[in-house]
Amino acid sequence: MLVSLVKYEFKATYKMFLLLYALIIFFSFVNRFMIDFNGSVGFISSYIGFDVNQIALVIFMLIYFILMIAAGILTIYITVKRFYSNIFGDSGYLMNTIPVAPWENILSKLFVGSFWILLSLFVCFISGIIFITADISVYEVLRGISELIGYIDIEIFDTICNFILCVIIQQMSNVMIIYCSMYRSFVQQTQESGRGRSILNYSGDY
Repeated sequence: MLVSLVKYEFKATYKMFLLLYALIIFFSFVNRFMIDFNGSVGFISSYIGFDVNQIALVIFMLIYFILMIAAGILTIYITVKRFYSNIFGDSGYLMNTIPVAPWENILSKLFVGSFWILLSLFVCFISGIIFITADISVYEVLRGISELIGYIDIEIFDTICNFILCVIIQQMSNVMIIYCSMYRSFVQQTQESGRGRSILNYSGDY
């Protein structure tokens, strides 16, 4: 049943996240292209009296950074909202009456929430690599990555795996602290003001 709950959580959240990730990657490529591109835009600029390329680049960079910030805010918001509404909100009655153990319900949201947080970090990292390597060709980037992989031995690989595992555990513990804070808030106050107090509880729990 835990697998079914996880699938349900993914179905309820994946569309918005995938759209946001696609936009982030798209605008990282657009910014990379705009940095390299000086042909026809520069030709147009000579006729209208100002640099269209620079203005367009600033606009696309602004959109890109807004999307990066939105990814972080949306990930936390969806993680909190899904847990609060499905456990303490209007849909909590249905979720708490289905024939599953309470820990399965909480664990499914923990898995999915942690997954989206980690994936958001990964997408932002990849888009940043695309963006900052605008002056380097894709072939050179891939060649550099392959050379870097060649220097990795067993000890470095073990260190990387341990680091990734620590990041995963840390993110899951952060999500769990948020859930515990929300539970404390629900117990202490009414449902309407519980989410506001959960911020204070999170600070204390953390």
